[in-house]
Amino acid sequence: MPYLTRPTYAGDPQRPRYHFLPPGGWMNDPNGLIEVDGRYHLFYQQNPHAAIWDKIHWGHAVSDDLVHWRDLPIALKPDTPGLDEAGIWSGCAVAHAGQVLLFYTGGTGNVSQDVSSGLLNMPVGVAQGAPGLETWHKLAANPAVPALPNDGVIVGQRDPIVWREGAGWRMSIGAGLRGQGGAVLVYDSTDLRHWQYAGLLHHDALGKTWECPQLLTFDGEHAALIVSVWDPPQPSYTIYYGGSYRQGKFEAQFMERLELVGSALYAPQALQDAQGRWLMWGWIRETRSIDASVTAGWSGVMSLPRVVTLGSDGRLRQQPAPEVSALRDGSAPTLTNAESQPAEADDWIVLGRQRGQRLEIQAEFGCDQAVGQVELALHTLPDLNQWLTIRYDWRPGTLRIVRQHSSLNTTDGLDLSDLHGGLKLTPGELLSLRIFVDHSVIEVFANEGRASAATRIYPTQQAGFEIRWHGSSEITLRSANVWNLRALW
Repeated sequence: MPYLTRPTYAGDPQRPRYHFLPPGGWMNDPNGLIEVDGRYHLFYQQNPHAAIWDKIHWGHAVSDDLVHWRDLPIALKPDTPGLDEAGIWSGCAVAHAGQVLLFYTGGTGNVSQDVSSGLLNMPVGVAQGAPGLETWHKLAANPAVPALPNDGVIVGQRDPIVWREGAGWRMSIGAGLRGQGGAVLVYDSTDLRHWQYAGLLHHDALGKTWECPQLLTFDGEHAALIVSVWDPPQPSYTIYYGGSYRQGKFEAQFMERLELVGSALYAPQALQDAQGRWLMWGWIRETRSIDASVTAGWSGVMSLPRVVTLGSDGRLRQQPAPEVSALRDGSAPTLTNAESQPAEADDWIVLGRQRGQRLEIQAEFGCDQAVGQVELALHTLPDLNQWLTIRYDWRPGTLRIVRQHSSLNTTDGLDLSDLHGGLKLTPGELLSLRIFVDHSVIEVFANEGRASAATRIYPTQQAGFEIRWHGSSEITLRSANVWNLRALW
């Protein structure tokens, strides 16, 4: 079957134009993120033949600037019996001694557990890149980690992440504990070839198993352990544990959601680049039915690259990488009527109309008494009968993204539920919003990344947006700007 190509979908109004996505077919988790010789490599879960999760490959793209991407040949295919014939599932990339290795989860044809349960014992395979990193071969010594530790409690493992620690190497891998929730296992190695089980890095009662675990370390002591919680039949979601990492031991001090509840972002992975930044991408899932995605011919989008930092409160911050600003097409006009205030609490102020479906919006609001509520809405042109609303309430400190009226499509099984979460502002602190619109993809960042979310809208009109706001009498609009963003695809 031939691979799907980008020109096939050039006219699809729902298909993003500046977020990365494959030429066609299915995409899920980012994998193998690595910077080599100043170039960023993105691998990702892909079915290149259809927009369904099946016979997963590793797609591959490369960028010099985190914005413009070039498709490279598919890196790994599910073609090795007993190791990965059912799929090349999630993993990582490691550069050492002039070589780049890919560590991945092998889907075998004799899986004894039900896939939907999440309790899968998957071997870890390894592949090595040829010069130029456009072709890869699997090592003869595979699998690197063949089976679960024989303790009768650990019932699943997948999604290895490998990092250098001291004179050796460590591998974290997601797992489930029988009747006890999710866990992260750790393995140790001196040569990247032979691995010994070293125990649990962390575990908790959440979910049936944990996926795509990654430990992010800051300043040699503080750390965050990011895990994606698989808990069927409930929707999967991503959390992180904040704490410390010393002498190979992680100590959790608190847990919270990585994104607003309901965010479509899942299975994030990060790399630490030559500047020392943690750069993270996540899979932005479709929120329409599988049938609708199959009909469209594509499914899944990668988030914008995000810089992840640690705030003074020990919480993570996520902000778009500065390189994303290169997408701006021209200057940033201040939206009209930016200084106007609504005469009544229910009055809406129209800030402006913007043609096109690729926007970046920045807006700041102040609240004199810390008890008000403000809403910023994006109404689709020309009829204004579909809209997304971002709502903030100062008293409880809650941020909500309302999608109830974001589409008139009644045939594609759209999820139009709200996204919500906490965002406590200090007295006098402005509410700062940064919103990215890319056809069906919306990413929202609030107050330097203290809250963030990715979501999907599928409006039946795609001519542009009218941007409005309203708020209680205590609210003032301090600034509002918008940019059109360039298409890459």
